[in-house]
Amino acid sequence: MYNKDKSVGIVGYWFATNYGGVASYYSLYRKIEQLGYMPFLVETPYLETDKEGVDTFSRNFYKSINARVTGCYKVDELHELNDYANTFVLGSDQVLTSSSIRAFGKLFLMEFANKDKKKIAVSASCGGDNLNADASIVDYAKKLLWKFSSVSVREYSAVDIIKNKFGIFADVIIDPIFLTSKEQYKELAAPAENEEPYLLAYILDPTPDKKEAINKIASKLNLKIKIALDGRKYTYEKNYEAMGMKEDTLPELDFREWIYYLSNASYVFTDSFHGASMGLIMNKPFIMYANYMRGYPRFLTLGKMFDVMNRLVGNSKSITDELIEEEINYDYINRLISEQNTKAEKWLIEALNKDMEPKEPYYAIESYKNKNIEEYDVCRKDLCTGCAACMNICPVNCIEMKEDAEGFAYPVIDRNKCINCNLCKKVCPVLNRKKDDTKKPDSVWAGYSLNDEVRYMSTSGGAFTEFAKYALKMSGVCYGAAYDEAHNVHHVRIDSEEQIPIIRQSKYLQSNIKDTYKNVKRDLERDLYVMFCGTPCQCSGLKAFLGKEYNKLIVVDFICHSICSPKAYQYYLKDIEEQFDAPISRVWFKNKESTWKNFSLRIDFKDKQEYYRRSCKLDPYFEAFLKYRVCSRPSCHNCQFKGADRAADITLADFWGLKWKNETLGEEDMKNGVSLIILNSPKGRYVFDMYTKYHMYTEEHSLEDAIKGNGGYINSQKPGLYRDYFFEHLDKIPFHQIIENLELNEENKNKN
Repeated sequence: MYNKDKSVGIVGYWFATNYGGVASYYSLYRKIEQLGYMPFLVETPYLETDKEGVDTFSRNFYKSINARVTGCYKVDELHELNDYANTFVLGSDQVLTSSSIRAFGKLFLMEFANKDKKKIAVSASCGGDNLNADASIVDYAKKLLWKFSSVSVREYSAVDIIKNKFGIFADVIIDPIFLTSKEQYKELAAPAENEEPYLLAYILDPTPDKKEAINKIASKLNLKIKIALDGRKYTYEKNYEAMGMKEDTLPELDFREWIYYLSNASYVFTDSFHGASMGLIMNKPFIMYANYMRGYPRFLTLGKMFDVMNRLVGNSKSITDELIEEEINYDYINRLISEQNTKAEKWLIEALNKDMEPKEPYYAIESYKNKNIEEYDVCRKDLCTGCAACMNICPVNCIEMKEDAEGFAYPVIDRNKCINCNLCKKVCPVLNRKKDDTKKPDSVWAGYSLNDEVRYMSTSGGAFTEFAKYALKMSGVCYGAAYDEAHNVHHVRIDSEEQIPIIRQSKYLQSNIKDTYKNVKRDLERDLYVMFCGTPCQCSGLKAFLGKEYNKLIVVDFICHSICSPKAYQYYLKDIEEQFDAPISRVWFKNKESTWKNFSLRIDFKDKQEYYRRSCKLDPYFEAFLKYRVCSRPSCHNCQFKGADRAADITLADFWGLKWKNETLGEEDMKNGVSLIILNSPKGRYVFDMYTKYHMYTEEHSLEDAIKGNGGYINSQKPGLYRDYFFEHLDKIPFHQIIENLELNEENKNKN
């Protein structure tokens, strides 16, 4: 008998021609039914425009099991569903990505449901999407998700995404595909035939490297090959050609056939999350190939949840004979699956029985979210630049800069020593930033040192050296970033011109400030001239620490693209040393052997004439930094220190946007580099007029000319798609191999 209180509408991608998706929604449907409810599947309001049509294996399968499916309600008719159920469930798969919310938000986020309806998200997935694409999408989803009574997610990474974007605390629940047992799945498939032992390769996105992996496994185990492709009609032919193994590739399968081939395989190789899940359910020896374009965090969660991270590979080279033959302990894994199923069922029972609870209006989320992001009790971790002003100012030395898992330093307070003076907060340049967007620089110049050696050995035109000489000639000192013997970068103090090369040249990773601010203050109080050079955030940290202006202090920053992880840099150097079997003696970023415009990176080795030199466009470290944007500090993604309002008196950079008027300089004149010099204050202009310009060729330009080639003056670097993958694998596989994996996936993305 129909009971509205027991009726549950399920929305999501149940209708998609995705074998794993069908299995997932089938399991969710059956589990809700087993719990004493009457589930029904809500048809998409966009059925008429579905390019696969109505006659799909997904819809046909649900018909074959007599599942309850609604008719097609148009978007403006969805509200009629309120008459049939008091509870609606958003199912699993990638339903909380930017693209899904944009396309199906009105359905998936249940905009149609009345206020008194219970709304539940079960094992929802953000895939590999961090919801950074469109702020309006996040705001729209936030308003609707805040009305859900219960929310669970499928990936560990999604917990932070949901919390940070929506202010919602979600539980991690196993994908519903696991709620159906191996025996129950086999009942859906045709009876087993006398099959010759075979390797089933379930491949969503064919590549030559996956083909190589398939052949490697099959050859090692002496298995016949059967390849199942993505179930979508409109991709089969394309993938069939791309796979290039026509004799081994199965024809288009329906859902029951897919189950059949998985359940009878001797070995499973797949680039599908659900394919790997089914391999676990069927207790098959399997290898999963990381598929970054389809939600890599899913693979990480699967690997960690069932202790099978060793079965996750990034390319065919990672598939060793030992891995292929390694026995999987399924007694242990089945116990883990059972525990996760029990947890999921308990969560679902509580969610279905839970009364609707009144919540704060969604506009209160932001302050709550920020409260939870705030870490180390100084400033929000996602905004903390690691400038170390808080550590330097602490009167009882209770703050220590400690590296996180990505290698970036953050302040950690020893509460046993803290006297609650709050100087750390008062000095934090992030918390106390009052930016003046109307501020303009004094003047903008192009120039290069008249000393050819200085110019060649400098990153751009040698302007930094000529400014540093001023302070030193005034019997002063300079502070800047230098390498130590282990090639870590930290700030040092120099007091002679002979030492300038130590702090010259760009380093392309975050420098450790240590006690530099204290030392600068000590020198200023001794009435010395001091020049300090650092990133814009470090310069702001210094000024905040000092708390007042000093006439003999010259602060120099540069147009900062972003700062890289010291940990990533060390793994990169380790990889180079292993390739050349020699310790590194020198790293020279932006080496000019191929001219300034075509700069390269050069690495020299101890006791070895051979050296490493590669165009920065092709070097793995620069690809990680510039091309894939995976190794920068989180605060750099929303930098608070861009623009003309700077703590520095002078800003330096390469003058990439240079447009020489009247051809005053030709290619030959520019081959060794040209500096961009932005004078921000009267003090910076004074040093330039009194000393620097007499040791350089200079000509004045506009700020517009400067910005054309240096967008980093205003814009922050946005995080790349593969950032999580990069740091997850940094200590697992060689640095260059991580970048090769990213290149392979980009190629595959472009092909598809």
